[in-house]
Amino acid sequence: MATLIIDPIPEPLFEKLRMAAAAHNLSLAEEARAILERGLPGGTDDAARKLEAIRELRRPLDGKITPLSDEILAEARAERRS
Repeated sequence: MATLIIDPIPEPLFEKLRMAAAAHNLSLAEEARAILERGLPGGTDDAARKLEAIRELRRPLDGKITPLSDEILAEARAERRS
């Protein structure tokens, strides 16, 4: 595996990287690799990565939100008008 050294990194950018790594429970190096993979074409299977990101975002909402039907929206509009 190759090694990449980036020097110097501005303090505000380093702090953003550190905060992102902490939020994702990753090391600085792991977070930097993940950012590079997401940002470069062909780095990871883009469609699969996006699908997994969407699933991850939806997980906390599963079963907690009822989809709005046209009927429910019409009833809400009618109630608001009265």
